[in-house]
Amino acid sequence: VQSFIANLPQEWGLQIVCCSAAVRDRLRASRLRDLIAAGKVLLTAFDCNPADVDHVFMNVSFWQACQGETLLVFAADSVLCSQSNFTIQDFLKWDYIAAPAPANAAHRVA
Repeated sequence: VQSFIANLPQEWGLQIVCCSAAVRDRLRASRLRDLIAAGKVLLTAFDCNPADVDHVFMNVSFWQACQGETLLVFAADSVLCSQSNFTIQDFLKWDYIAAPAPANAAHRVA
């Protein structure tokens, strides 16, 4: 989260959508507490199964819970590199960008 806050434009907010109120409450008590208090991070609980995150994107309630008009989805182990030749703005012209799915993935888009 720190990497994203440091490398995203300051006018961008960071909303973390959690799959339960319990997860949201744990995050509120974590190192994110100061970022939440400063208004840099918004935590939103959403009723979902973390193991089935792909189906979350097909749920209207998820989209209603999202604030803003652009969604950047990233995993907990993701980072934005401050020394990269690219910035997030370089990718805004595309509707969707993702890494290739593994050959053994359950759901593949041809």
